Amino acid sequence: MKTKFFVCIIAFSLSTGFAFSQIQYMNTDFEKTDTVGKSVMKFQTITRDIEFMLDSVYKFSGNYSLYFHHDADSSGQSFLIYLPKTFYKGMRSLQVSVKIRENGTTIPRAGIWSKVKKNKKLIGWASTYKGQLAFPMDITEGIMSQNIPIIPWSWTSYSFNIKIEEDPDEVIIGGFGIYSAWFDDFEISINGIVLNNLAIPLQMLGE
Repeated sequence: MKTKFFVCIIAFSLSTGFAFSQIQYMNTDFEKTDTVGKSVMKFQTITRDIEFMLDSVYKFSGNYSLYFHHDADSSGQSFLIYLPKTFYKGMRSLQVSVKIRENGTTIPRAGIWSKVKKNKKLIGWASTYKGQLAFPMDITEGIMSQNIPIIPWSWTSYSFNIKIEEDPDEVIIGGFGIYSAWFDDFEISINGIVLNNLAIPLQMLGE
């Protein structure tokens, strides 16, 4: 990601989007997909306070973006994606990019992060913002956003590249937000090659 969490999603339907109960899987562009010929990633949060929806109105490209919202506090929350172990052999670099849209703020309050482990030891990490930690852990942390100027209601590009020297045994990629954000065109590359065969279940899964 292992502590067992009971995680539930508040699935709701608005005129601007689709509830998760209508779709079983999405790809990393947050478009509807199936699992034929694809590796399924585990998608998880650690609280019940986050709401998700596929939004058909506010999207950077395609038919949908992933709308993220929580109003528990101002410290922010993360969702976690676990890269399947079939991609670990020979991995020497991990590139992640995304488009993020935020509402009514010129101060970035959302971003992406990753940590790469071998035998529970951190061998690589990155994030698109700075704060009390180099990246947010699997728990809620107070995070100060990276100083990337943004225009309210517009789409901002975020990316990072992690270089590692040995095969990992765990790769976690996270999205982070305070209050509300939209994520789209999420792209994961290994050794410079884009992974186009990933599927993400629309249910929150825990172990």
